[in-house]
Amino acid sequence: MAIIENGYLGGFAGTLGPAIGYYSRGRWCVRSKPSQVRNPRTQAQTEHRELFKQMVCFASTLGGILGVGMRHEASMRHLSVYNLFVNSNKGAFGMAGEAVQVDCTRLVFSHGPVAPVGFGAPRCDEFQNVSVPFEKNPSQRRASSHDTVYLVAYNPQRQKALLSDPVVRRSQCAVVTLPGEWQGEEVHLYGFSHDAEGRSSECAYLGTVPEAGSEQPADTVEPEAVAVEARPKGQPAAERRQEVVNQYTMSFFEPAGDEAGGSPG
Repeated sequence: MAIIENGYLGGFAGTLGPAIGYYSRGRWCVRSKPSQVRNPRTQAQTEHRELFKQMVCFASTLGGILGVGMRHEASMRHLSVYNLFVNSNKGAFGMAGEAVQVDCTRLVFSHGPVAPVGFGAPRCDEFQNVSVPFEKNPSQRRASSHDTVYLVAYNPQRQKALLSDPVVRRSQCAVVTLPGEWQGEEVHLYGFSHDAEGRSSECAYLGTVPEAGSEQPADTVEPEAVAVEARPKGQPAAERRQEVVNQYTMSFFEPAGDEAGGSPG
């Protein structure tokens, strides 16, 4: 069944006889309906579908963060923020057997043309307040002192991320407060700037949160990470074994079949 928009001369979505209508990048498009649907269930295709589904599930937990960091750029490309996130983070996700691995050093939470700031070394106090100094305009590009700066803190073991309150560019220091239960756990930091028009800068990876009272060296950006083995169905989460490697293995949802999940956006 097709849904007609703007009368019989307008675009349509769905199947209409031998044609399929759809809306893409701001335009109504039509393609021919395939006579036979190919659905290969090879190992590579199955892994690709599972990887895509898990990336979309991952993005769906970041709605507030992506709304700030990617919404303007996504609208300029006629994409949802979820599709832009998936397109931007293909290099950060991979398969290890039946589990999805995420390289936290390659995650991207923002895109855009705004002049970046120059982030320094993160510090953490005993109250889980993580502060990151920054140079307001090291690239000497056109920028406003009223632009804001955000930090993103991501805990891969809990599979949760949080966004800091914005600070103006001229303040030259951003702070994010971590939940108390995150103490002692590995947390990755990212930062970006944002302007009054809703645009963002490219995302900068800042390393991991140091221990309370210490400072991470500014040139240290290669953290150690924990890989969590894929949990077979029925096995309690507490029995999962961990070992130190350079990536995180995460299972966001149990596989529900061979078909890839659709974008929530």
